Amino acid sequence: MNVEINKENFKRLLKWLDSDEEQAAERYGHIYGVLIKYFYSAGCPNSEELADETIDRMIGQIKKLKNYEGEKIKYFLGIARNIKMESFRKRENQTELYELDNLSQQAQQLENPTDENLSEIQMNCLKICLQKLSAKERKLILGYHNVTNSNKKIEVHKKLAEKFSLTANALRVQIFRLKQRVAECAGNCAEKGAPM
Repeated sequence: MNVEINKENFKRLLKWLDSDEEQAAERYGHIYGVLIKYFYSAGCPNSEELADETIDRMIGQIKKLKNYEGEKIKYFLGIARNIKMESFRKRENQTELYELDNLSQQAQQLENPTDENLSEIQMNCLKICLQKLSAKERKLILGYHNVTNSNKKIEVHKKLAEKFSLTANALRVQIFRLKQRVAECAGNCAEKGAPM
């Protein structure tokens, strides 16, 4: 629900917290501090932004809460819990994208073995591990990551999914699993020292 966050809506929130303006401002300050501590203790690096998001969503629900009886801070914390979970999901997706981009760089470096970014051992390990995949899996992972123009990624990934009769989501899941296998294999290989 998108509610414009303006002075009137903010006053409505304060009035909901307490009919006395000073008490309401004090409660708001306390709740805001609790929210920041909540997000910080949960390991969220952007605690203040998430506390602001919680307040914004709360303002969007104020009209529905006229008859709410109970500890008002608990309602804020309920919203904060949802925002924390959303934040974790976003971070997981960003980490997954970062890892996929990292593998993409490694796959592109296979096309240019003179690149000095990978050591000779790492390069050999990556080649060995990619060779352990089936031909279909190798085509899938290299095709997915062999996109140099970021504007064409979506189009290329869509065509790749169609080619292998997969949905876009199934393609991402399969690529993620393949990437994990290759990364684990390459890690084990590098520890042992790849054959030259």
